Amino acid sequence: MTREDKTLILPLLEGLEERIQALASEYFEVESANVQKRLDELAGSHDLWLRACALLEIAQKRLTSLQDRVIDALESEEPLVRETALFACTSLFDAEKLTPLLAIQAKEASDAGVRRYAEAVLRSLERHEEGNA
Repeated sequence: MTREDKTLILPLLEGLEERIQALASEYFEVESANVQKRLDELAGSHDLWLRACALLEIAQKRLTSLQDRVIDALESEEPLVRETALFACTSLFDAEKLTPLLAIQAKEASDAGVRRYAEAVLRSLERHEEGNA
């Protein structure tokens, strides 16, 4: 491995975010942006895999500032994006806000998989509420 290769690869393996950003800027002219801004851009991408990955990351980081982007994704024609948005909703919203979103998807989603997922989460919420009563 050349010295230049090591300069590029080692920070990636070590996961040093600042160094990775500096390398991306220096070698690939990638401008730095905060995580929320990048995830917002990716969640609005035309690439369905990028959208789904961004929605998943929004859920995992519980980025409530991007709730509107997640709700917009519930209208996607792509089942993968729609189902991932539903999953994200379970991390971002309380049961009061989540229940009507799930009910709409369970009733109106054109994809059977999305409907089944919404129905399953609704049943899970109902069991949880019954257990807390």
